[in-house]
This record gives sequence, structure tokens and C-alpha cells, in this order.
Amino acid sequence: MRWKTQCRNQQHALDYSAIGDDFITKQNAKLLAVYDQQLESLETAIHQLIEQDATLKEQIERLTAIKGLALLSVAVLIAETNGFERGAPWRLR
Repeated sequence: MRWKTQCRNQQHALDYSAIGDDFITKQNAKLLAVYDQQLESLETAIHQLIEQDATLKEQIERLTAIKGLALLSVAVLIAETNGFERGAPWRLR
């Protein structure tokens, strides 16, 4: 996702630059298409995984109900915390 944003930012800068570069513009368009395809494949795989696990599905549904949390962010959150089984390191002791 970060690379896609970086590519879009670079293209935006080129679009408003006094000197355009058609080669870089074409390369950015190709890269954005690849990033979109990869993100779509990733989301499909995530959806398939979620459908296979009722507990995971419930966690995903609860978290994505929170405004501002999308599927990919929630998937990373659950993966990084092992489904929140690691405990909460941010808790005060």
C-alpha cells in the first residue's frame, strides 16, 4: 500500500511539474495496475481465509464495524496480535 501511495504521489508531482516525463508516467501507470492487482488478490485471499474460520469472521466483523477500520487494517491487526492472544502490552501493570 505504501508503494502504491508513493507511486501516486510521484505521478501527482509529475502532473504539476513544468517538465513532464512520458516514460515515467507510463511506468507509474503500469506499477499502479500491478499494485491494484496484487491488492485485489490479497483481499480475495483474506476473504477466503475469513470465511473458513467462524471466530476470525466474528472478530473481523466486529472490528470493521468501527468507523475508520477497513479490512486490510483489521487483518494486519489480528495477524500481528495473533487474534489478540498475545495479550495487551499497552496495559498498565
